[in-house]
Amino acid sequence: MMWNQGSTALLVVAHSDVDKTNKSYYGESRVHFLTTDGSHEGSVPLSKEGPVHDAQWSPTGKDFVVVYGFMPAKVTLFDTHCNPLFEFGTGSYNTVRWNPHGRFVCLAGFGNLPGDMAFWDRNTLKLLGTTKASCSVSSEWSSDGRYLMTATTMPRMQVDNGFKVFKYNGSLYFEKKIDKLYEVLWRPAVLGTYPDRPPSPSTVNGSEQGSQKGTMSAKATVKPAAYRPPHSSHTAAVRAQLFGEDPESSGELSKSALKNKKRRGKQKEKKEVPDSESVDMNAAVSELNEKLESVSVSPNSETRN
Repeated sequence: MMWNQGSTALLVVAHSDVDKTNKSYYGESRVHFLTTDGSHEGSVPLSKEGPVHDAQWSPTGKDFVVVYGFMPAKVTLFDTHCNPLFEFGTGSYNTVRWNPHGRFVCLAGFGNLPGDMAFWDRNTLKLLGTTKASCSVSSEWSSDGRYLMTATTMPRMQVDNGFKVFKYNGSLYFEKKIDKLYEVLWRPAVLGTYPDRPPSPSTVNGSEQGSQKGTMSAKATVKPAAYRPPHSSHTAAVRAQLFGEDPESSGELSKSALKNKKRRGKQKEKKEVPDSESVDMNAAVSELNEKLESVSVSPNSETRN
């Protein structure tokens, strides 16, 4: 049984072990709605057959959400006259979590479900974002209504213990892994300490999602790097040793490679600097050529004693 804010209406989720229609082995369940003034008493009209997974009043007390039907379950928003106001669609959901101000609502599938989560804005009835928190045991909104915390705790889950904090639009804000976590809770605050705040403009205008898409598309356009085998880390050293490549660009060389490099350097210096004997011979030849050019002999001249 769940009273609304102001205690003017009551929701009763009733379960029976036997299904008179023989459509379900697990029995049947219904949601009954009653008002204190007696203006309405009866079942909430559900448009899909199956069990009632969850039903929660909005903190404003003006409407409530019911998750019902065989999987994928259907989620509907009702007013205080049991009239459907909005259909959230279907999905793997069995949990409803309103934030303290009744502005944001999270639809989730915990327990034996994969942990899908959808965040909605109640005022605009727009989907803010989706995410997943697998193996979650508990979930709770912060006092300011801007963050939702999910936790995987003992003794239900023996592994992957820890907690996650999501923003109201489903983006992951913080995550902590703990070997053995038994309970985690928000620090409570007096109602009215934090004012009700609408979504940030980036979330409303979709610029945040657009930037994420742009980043993803930019990453997608980058060409994949060429495949390099595991032993390629030694390739640079081998190439430097064989071909004399720059060791700064090819990495550090081995001792033998450094010796070979020094030896090649000395040989190169010898080739560049000529021998002293060859220098002297060249100088003598050039001097003789100059003397011969300075002496001119006439071909018709005769030598006489």
